[in-house]
Amino acid sequence: ELLVAGERAQALVLARDRHGNSWAVGGELGLSAELRASSVAPPGTIPAAHVAGLSCDVDLQPLHIHDRHDGTYTVHCPSLSRVGSYTVSVLLDGLHVGACTFEVRPGPIEPMACIVFG
Repeated sequence: ELLVAGERAQALVLARDRHGNSWAVGGELGLSAELRASSVAPPGTIPAAHVAGLSCDVDLQPLHIHDRHDGTYTVHCPSLSRVGSYTVSVLLDGLHVGACTFEVRPGPIEPMACIVFG
């Protein structure tokens, strides 16, 4: 999914049993999620000059998971202000269930943040 810097990302988890049947209720207590960053431009750099492949692979902060009580869960991410790629990994009882990736692009030009060289 493509986001603009400063936007919040969300992921949706659809709970299924081992046979692929949907859960109709919530309450799965062992669900957790992590946000990792990779290829993120260092603060203050010009995104176009950022070196591809730079990886910080650091947990940014714990993510909040909202149980919708219908077998689905919404993972709420913080607003992502740095340009780059982010991955939300979902775990159930510590085991990897799946992941989704977000690409963050620069937001609108902010006059007060511009730099003039010369």
